[in-house]
Amino acid sequence: MKTSTSLLLTLPSTAPAVGKASSTAHRTLAAALLAIAASYSSSVGLQAQTLDPWETMDVFQPTPGLSASSADIGADPGGNIYAVGSGDATADGSQRTALVQRSADQGATWTILDELPASDWTWAHYRAFASDATGRLFVGGDGFPVNRPSSNLAWIIRESADHGATWTTADNPFPFSGDTYAGCADMKVSPSGDVYASGSSLKYGAVVRRRSAGASQFTTVFSAGQSTAGSCWSIAFHPTRGVFTACDKDITGSPGIPVWTVRCSPSGNLNTWTTVDTFMSPTINPYGSARDIVVTDSGMIYVSGWTYNVNTRLETWVVRSSANGGVTWTTSDSYTGSYGAEGSGIALDSAGNIFVCGRVQDSSGSSHWLVRKGTTVVKLVQQGKKWVQVSTVVWANSDVFQLAPGQTAMANDLNRDPSGNIFVSGYAADATGVDHWIVRKLAK
Repeated sequence: MKTSTSLLLTLPSTAPAVGKASSTAHRTLAAALLAIAASYSSSVGLQAQTLDPWETMDVFQPTPGLSASSADIGADPGGNIYAVGSGDATADGSQRTALVQRSADQGATWTILDELPASDWTWAHYRAFASDATGRLFVGGDGFPVNRPSSNLAWIIRESADHGATWTTADNPFPFSGDTYAGCADMKVSPSGDVYASGSSLKYGAVVRRRSAGASQFTTVFSAGQSTAGSCWSIAFHPTRGVFTACDKDITGSPGIPVWTVRCSPSGNLNTWTTVDTFMSPTINPYGSARDIVVTDSGMIYVSGWTYNVNTRLETWVVRSSANGGVTWTTSDSYTGSYGAEGSGIALDSAGNIFVCGRVQDSSGSSHWLVRKGTTVVKLVQQGKKWVQVSTVVWANSDVFQLAPGQTAMANDLNRDPSGNIFVSGYAADATGVDHWIVRKLAK
């Protein structure tokens, strides 16, 4: 997951109890909310900028009337879609339950597969989903376990070998020696079957753990150190250059001010990681964050995130790219909307188009769910006395969405299923300001 807030949060911790909404209540609520959304979809402004035929597939709260959010979405080799996140179990948000939902019919219907037991966790949130080539499932996140001090935030990794029927803990909740506060932000499975988990630790800063193919335990293969703070938000694999992570880190001497950072390792092993991109605006307090990363089959790298624009004094949606394995980088997209924007997840469709999701604020300060699409085109450019063909990416808004006018919405992550459909998950508030777990789809 690539949420807009910092991974390591100070959150309340007391015992939870959450119930599943009945399927009838779920469908009735979803239909009513979508009718409201449709009633103003043609209104002037950001709402009217939907360029592609996106469709809302899920509007969900595990406990009706209480806040919920989906942080990540993905698919298994069989085409099942999985959305992960959490929902409040108490009105004050002090108790929250992490859960997994699955759709076996391309988003038309959803089933809850896994809820972290209330007897074991007082507050929990799934931030990451992955599947390997055999259909083994993995989820990652963080939470407050019972029978531990309320200040102890645990690293969560769980897996299912039977397509989600049963789940087991796959990693130590406190895997970093001497640390009691950490969280997993992303999980990916390499082409060779190694399982990677990235995130952050209060003591060790940005971290990456790996379970090699055939092994039974995760080990730490990267830690940036407490002095750099930050998190490894996402992982990707390059056909020739190894493992890449989209991160942020502190280089200002003031912990809590992140800077866009991309790291690379040729092998993914300990002591082999180097920083290949640190991107910032030329301001006294530069800050930003690389949130997600994707690599094409040909080795082109795209990284999405945000940074601060010194000229506009707004957070700016940024996509950067590298055509030479991370040696050099260029900015492919820079977008602020009316009052700032923040990029989050990134994915490719089967035609090679690039999709980035996040949020954009309008002139009133209201945040809208945003998806932008990058399409590669060939232009004739004059170089000296000759005209040559140059490939470039042209960006445009693909989806701008709110569940209710003037209420906050944000798309957290997106992914492609085996059929070529693009799915996006996140959250959007209803007219009363309460967030709902949202999934939207762009059909192939």
